[in-house]
Amino acid sequence: MRRRRGTDKWEVTLSHTNPMTGETVRTFHTIEAKTERQAKRRRDELILDLERRGGALASSLTLAEFMERFVDYKQESGTIEPSTVRGYRAEAQGAA
Repeated sequence: MRRRRGTDKWEVTLSHTNPMTGETVRTFHTIEAKTERQAKRRRDELILDLERRGGALASSLTLAEFMERFVDYKQESGTIEPSTVRGYRAEAQGAA
């Protein structure tokens, strides 16, 4: 977190792990606060808000839907072999 010179704006960089890819993702945000203490409070509120919004996705997604999206993502990214995709899809259908 750092303050933009001569303003009440603070730049906040957050990172989280993408559950679909396992990769670390960085996001950049700007918050307004007069003091560092206020900025930290606003940063913490931002984190809680982002976590709440992220949790909403998980609550409406079934395991079968998640697996289908995950396999689609891996297939489109080209990071796994076609035979692995077939195996994943067969396992997902067997578990359903």
